Amino acid sequence: MKRASRWMWIGLAVYVVSWFIQVEKDGITLSDGNLPGWQALRLALEPIWRTSSEPLEGSLIWQILSVLSGLSNLVVPLSLVWIAGANGGESMRRLARMLLLAGLINLQWLRSAPDLRAGYYCWAVAFWVLGFAALQRAKAMAKPAP
Repeated sequence: MKRASRWMWIGLAVYVVSWFIQVEKDGITLSDGNLPGWQALRLALEPIWRTSSEPLEGSLIWQILSVLSGLSNLVVPLSLVWIAGANGGESMRRLARMLLLAGLINLQWLRSAPDLRAGYYCWAVAFWVLGFAALQRAKAMAKPAP
């Protein structure tokens, strides 16, 4: 369980740091006085959280994936609550599947945004690390206590 906890903390730290690092080549930086992760979130949620009257770019599928990617950010804070209340390995496996699915959905930006920077990669990797940690925790919870 100790190993899983370590990975969980690493994943959470990487996720938090990702919000402060530039996400896209022409995107804002922290030195501009703005939060790069917030800009990326607003872009992802643009199909449902309009900030301009310009027509939306991309197909309906891309817009749906974009919104799902933006909403995947809810999984990380919810996972902390989930872990605190987890009462068995099956619960942790569900969390792992949710985090890994979010990680898979978030890979769509590799195709649609060619000039990604470290902020994106840290953010995307965090979902995989947290998913791996949840799987490790599920394994540990499934083992009988000595």
